[in-house]
Amino acid sequence: MKIDWNFFQSKVARRVFLLFILSALIPVIFLAIFQITQISRQLNETSQQHVRQSVKTIGMDLIGRLFHLENQISLLGKAIIALPQDDYVTQSEQLSGLAPDFVSLTLMDKEKTSLVLKGKKLVLPMDMKALSVGQTAIAVRPPQTGGSGSHVMMIHRLDPHRYLLGRVKNIWMFDIHSNALFWVIGPKNQLIYTNTASSVPENVFSLKMKQDSDVFPWQTQQEEYFVGYWSLFLKQRLKSENWTVVLAEPMASVLSQAKSLYSIFIPTVLVAIFLTMFLTQAQIRRVLTPLEKLRKATKRIAKRDFTTPVNVTSHDEFEELGEAFNAMASQLNRQFKTLSILSMLDKSILTNKDGEAILNIIFDRLKEAVNYDVLVLGMIRHEDKTRISLTIDDADRLQIEIAETELSKQDLLLLQQNQDRAIDLKKDGLPDYLASLTHHRMNYFILFPILHRGIPTAIMGMGFKEKETLKEFNTNELRDIFYRASIAFTHAEWEEQLYRQAHYDDLTHLPNRLMLRDAMNDALERAVKEETYCVLMFLDLDNFKDVNDTLGHSIGDRFLALVAKRMHQQLGNQGLLARIGGDEFTILLSDIPSVHIAKKQAEEVAERLLKAFDEPFLLEDMEYFATASIGIAIYPKDCKTSDELLKYADMSMYLAKARGKNDYEFFSSELEVEVIERNELLQELHSALQEKQFLIYYQPKIDSLNNTLIGAEALIRWQHPTRGLLLPDLFLNLAEESNLIFAIGDLVIKNTCQQLKDWQNEGYLIPPIAINIAARQFSQKDLSQRIASVIKKSGVNPTFIEFEVTESAFIENFDETVVILNQLKELGCKLTIDDFGTGYSSMHYLMKLPVDTMKIDRIFIHGIPQNEKNISIIKAIKTLALNLGMQVVAEGIETKEQSDLLKDLGCEYQQGYYFSRPLSPDEFARNYLKKIGKK
Repeated sequence: MKIDWNFFQSKVARRVFLLFILSALIPVIFLAIFQITQISRQLNETSQQHVRQSVKTIGMDLIGRLFHLENQISLLGKAIIALPQDDYVTQSEQLSGLAPDFVSLTLMDKEKTSLVLKGKKLVLPMDMKALSVGQTAIAVRPPQTGGSGSHVMMIHRLDPHRYLLGRVKNIWMFDIHSNALFWVIGPKNQLIYTNTASSVPENVFSLKMKQDSDVFPWQTQQEEYFVGYWSLFLKQRLKSENWTVVLAEPMASVLSQAKSLYSIFIPTVLVAIFLTMFLTQAQIRRVLTPLEKLRKATKRIAKRDFTTPVNVTSHDEFEELGEAFNAMASQLNRQFKTLSILSMLDKSILTNKDGEAILNIIFDRLKEAVNYDVLVLGMIRHEDKTRISLTIDDADRLQIEIAETELSKQDLLLLQQNQDRAIDLKKDGLPDYLASLTHHRMNYFILFPILHRGIPTAIMGMGFKEKETLKEFNTNELRDIFYRASIAFTHAEWEEQLYRQAHYDDLTHLPNRLMLRDAMNDALERAVKEETYCVLMFLDLDNFKDVNDTLGHSIGDRFLALVAKRMHQQLGNQGLLARIGGDEFTILLSDIPSVHIAKKQAEEVAERLLKAFDEPFLLEDMEYFATASIGIAIYPKDCKTSDELLKYADMSMYLAKARGKNDYEFFSSELEVEVIERNELLQELHSALQEKQFLIYYQPKIDSLNNTLIGAEALIRWQHPTRGLLLPDLFLNLAEESNLIFAIGDLVIKNTCQQLKDWQNEGYLIPPIAINIAARQFSQKDLSQRIASVIKKSGVNPTFIEFEVTESAFIENFDETVVILNQLKELGCKLTIDDFGTGYSSMHYLMKLPVDTMKIDRIFIHGIPQNEKNISIIKAIKTLALNLGMQVVAEGIETKEQSDLLKDLGCEYQQGYYFSRPLSPDEFARNYLKKIGKK
């Protein structure tokens, strides 16, 4: 009889299995585990002791062999001293016989003249320590080309002028297990001998530093071993650091005795199993029949046959299982039919089928999923929310009934609550708008409201004669069908959702940048045609980044949503409020008859918006305050295009921030002048690059302990034809905004490298020169290759070049920046974190950066020694750099008092006007390079 072991899932089967465990397996397994554990533990201890004794025996044997070799070469040395020099050659064979365990013997005098007594010529090791007369040393030489194994040599000093050198024969033959691994390690962990290709276990190197011998388990990819090691002390007699003998014996060979227990355990378990199976056959036969029925039913389910029920009358858990199985099959049948209906509705939506086709799908297929008696579909008119069209299908009638009725405000309010309503018609009546259903035979009714954006758009209802039929179906499945059907009837909803996704912000539900641009274009077109004015207000939250950093982005998003809601409440229908990104919002006011009214309306709206921020925002029972800065631009007074309108409003907002925040500013003529000057300066920057108006100045870095030059920083200057010499603060920010920073950065690197080469050609001994790299330059993925090309063309040594990088460069694109820095490091250049402490100063990032130096920013130098906080920060930076193995340079030193204090704090490398202002190349060479001296 075939037995299906799936019976373990029932209570009866588990009871039989428990009998099996109690009667046979538990005592046998317990006894076997106990016995195996005891034997394994004892064998493990015995095995470790065996390995410990074996490696000790080998070690003692090896040291005995070495001392025996030392005795042989000492005896030979005494014989050589006793013979006249002319007899060495004639009696070399007799002399070498005194040291039979040496394969080569060579006599060497102080002129390094060698006399080979036996074998090949040997030479005195270069790293051999000094020997006294009569002393012997041992040395290990790597194998010659084509050879295998290290060579062991002994050097014996005969007298002040002569050495006797001997290479020993094979001394590595020991009585060890055939599968054992064997290593001999010499000074500096040099491998002297091994019988295997496997590496020495890593634990040996750390353990032998703590104790002279030990045993530990070790596992390779193929096998497990017990490893023992024993240290040989050779320093006193053979003038060598300790050797270590390492022996690894396989655990399998040692613990094989434990296998004998299995030969007894397995037959015992088998006997117990067969005995128990014999006793439980009757019970097994009782459970197989219902299980077989369930198995066949499962196969029918797999073929989507849900109509044939399982009939089990065993009056136990199997009967309960059969009933549950039938319930599951019925539920699956309904779910498959529901999914089929949903699929057909989706297809009808995609193919734009008409309403009649949708009705046919619902009325033809829904009856297969739900055994209703009456089905009603009601569509609420979009143009008149008080009218509803009803389509009614009665199972007892052949034709579909259509009716139209009215909805009261109370009816709409109840539908708007979006709750399914089950109505017992024996106790309660139907709503008035469903009065046409009263003549249909039903006792229970369930109503499903369908809402769109919180507004009722349709209803679905089903009537039943029997309450049991009502309980059979899943209301969630029906709601999915009805909602999908309502979408099919109001296909415009899908189009509206797509439009909202493209034109509205998901977080605040405000119009986004795309919708703002469309609205601006429309407003500007009307302004041109009708000679009206438009106002664009650019609002940015003050210090919103602090909220994000301290509370997290999720709280920050909720905060933005509250801000948007409050501003929308303040504006009402006056203007278009949009979120264009981050914490930036815009308000567009259009169709204003005059510029005076436009300015007045803008002021009123700006004051209302700023006043809206006076009240705190409540988040998770905590109050948070915020302020905002607003920039205002008016079209066509201030600009001619929508891009300029947005740009000038943005610029005005930054002016409001610069003047103290929590305020608003109009775009003014002064700001316009600033824009014009900015554009002029931008054009002059282009000309400056073409006409080579940029100069490189050098500010020295000084070791304040001895007032010597340790380096310099290359600083760019602009020799403007009309404005004179300009500092980088006046033009570098503009260069970064306009992407000219790439060309300027290349120019600084190229000119600095060429200047270094010129100084070298003039005979100066130059220090490392630091070059600043802007954060924007790291967006060039080939930056390191460009720098390497410039350095190669100039011919300057990369070690003379140091690159200073600000912390912001690391944060903006950390992974790519680290790749470039590592490439510069591999090139040979030094790296410095510039302005350390003024940015993020993340320890996580800092540990991953390949930098050599931290540069303390001048803001921490300013105010010392009076400012104790700055002193504490400097100490912390110095300690951090020391722990990370970095140097520290302090910049911005202006007084002797500051220099002396920093020197006391351990910051001896300094830079600043106290030592020197930035100098031209000629001044720098004249004042500093000559002081170092010429080649």
